[in-house]
Amino acid sequence: MFKYPYRWDAPVGHIAWAFQTAPDRWTFGSYSTKPWSKSSWTGRDMVNNFKKQGYDGYRCKKTHQRLSSTATATWKKLRGTKYNLWRNNCLTVSLAVLRSYSRELRSLPTPTVESNKAPRTYYDKKLPMYGFGANNLLK
Repeated sequence: MFKYPYRWDAPVGHIAWAFQTAPDRWTFGSYSTKPWSKSSWTGRDMVNNFKKQGYDGYRCKKTHQRLSSTATATWKKLRGTKYNLWRNNCLTVSLAVLRSYSRELRSLPTPTVESNKAPRTYYDKKLPMYGFGANNLLK
């Protein structure tokens, strides 16, 4: 997952998703009121793209399974759904894409009103508990 800094346009933070499709090939995107995605980019080009858009970090988790076609199908289905700040947002869609990419990621918990509802809170507090590595800064 990639994270966007807290700013006036993202007061609770914003996140985006990425998954590997082949050696050094990635599909990635973000869900907001204007969903977008890119496919078949190198890792370096993907990171540079996020950096250029203002994102400032990412966390990764290696998985043994890569169901990129399933994750792509999930994204295509969800990108056409209506954005809702509380129920259908950057976090819920990113989690759906990642869960469909690997069975190892299906244990990622659904955010609740009581905890981890904000995208950056989930990124900062929940992802490390589920095997995602340290925050890598985009410099």
